[in-house]
Amino acid sequence: MILSIFWLGLLTSRLFTGVASPLLADRAASDVYLLFVLLGIVAYLIFPTRIAAQASLGLLLSTAVVAGAWFAVALLNGQPFGSISGILVYEAILFVTLLMLYALSRSKDRHTEALLETARLRDMAYTDTLTSLPNRRELEEQLERAAAASHALQHALSVVFFDLDDFKSVNDAHGHSVGDDVLTQVGEALETLLRSGDTFGRWGGEEYLIIAPGTSHEHALHLAERLYRAKREGRNRVVGRAGERLDTSSP
Repeated sequence: MILSIFWLGLLTSRLFTGVASPLLADRAASDVYLLFVLLGIVAYLIFPTRIAAQASLGLLLSTAVVAGAWFAVALLNGQPFGSISGILVYEAILFVTLLMLYALSRSKDRHTEALLETARLRDMAYTDTLTSLPNRRELEEQLERAAAASHALQHALSVVFFDLDDFKSVNDAHGHSVGDDVLTQVGEALETLLRSGDTFGRWGGEEYLIIAPGTSHEHALHLAERLYRAKREGRNRVVGRAGERLDTSSP
């Protein structure tokens, strides 16, 4: 901004001093307008569209004031229009350039918003809203891809399917909010036991599915045993806390 004010002041002084020749004035104007075009480009590269547009508008108004004043002074002094038309051309070029930069920046913003919206809708379609785990649709697609890769690479593939024992009794005894807590916390507890390449999600209701590429049948059995212990601990911990709340609040 300080640099812009400096160059704008230099242009003004050269335009309004009687010493400056039209050639020098035109050269000064071309240098300053080129600088302002570059500043506009940098502003749209660095700042959000709204801030960059405000800065560009400030530059445009500043140069318009100087160009208008110079135009008025030149007419009063009887100078021919040809000697002052150059600065009007530079002003028009600056205006068109900044307008194009704004249009490109807005187009980029709309494209980014569309990508984010698409990603959000995909997350909603492929993510279980309660547990934030992959839902059945996502699991089916992951399973199809994992089976194809296993067949192509001749690698082992194990799938572990399980549900929560007596889950209906939890809802009946403690309410659906406690049941939702059980589903969420059991999912969180089990997720920590898996490898980074495994896929774990909620198949539906109280049912979960694990896709474990490169896992043999024997290792899958060990994994299932660990998961069984973890899910019972998670279930009992949540239900135990719920029972304590019920005992405390009962008359």
